[in-house]
Amino acid sequence: MVVCTIAGMSHHLVGIAEIADMLGVSRQRAHRIYQTHADFPSPEVELKAGLIWSRESVEDWMCSHPDRQRPGRRPKPASAKEAAMRVPRRDRTNDPPRGAGGSGDGGEWLC
Repeated sequence: MVVCTIAGMSHHLVGIAEIADMLGVSRQRAHRIYQTHADFPSPEVELKAGLIWSRESVEDWMCSHPDRQRPGRRPKPASAKEAAMRVPRRDRTNDPPRGAGGSGDGGEWLC
């Protein structure tokens, strides 16, 4: 039995939009992850509406890739000079997760 679940999500089948919400990325990025990660689970079926995965297989993959738990690009190590030249960004601590689809519930990874 899988211990990893996404808070607020309960359906056992997911499409690329749901996977994007689970990962906190755009649908395009989720599709790219599917294409470029050889160990990403195979879809259960391909419908006219698109590919369909088992939620459990995607959650298993997510739990085996803890480095994917933070959306976006990995930060590059900056030199002290580069860090001093950067313009500070606004505080996004209370913003909804990226890829949340406007629902405000991007889903927490509970592995």
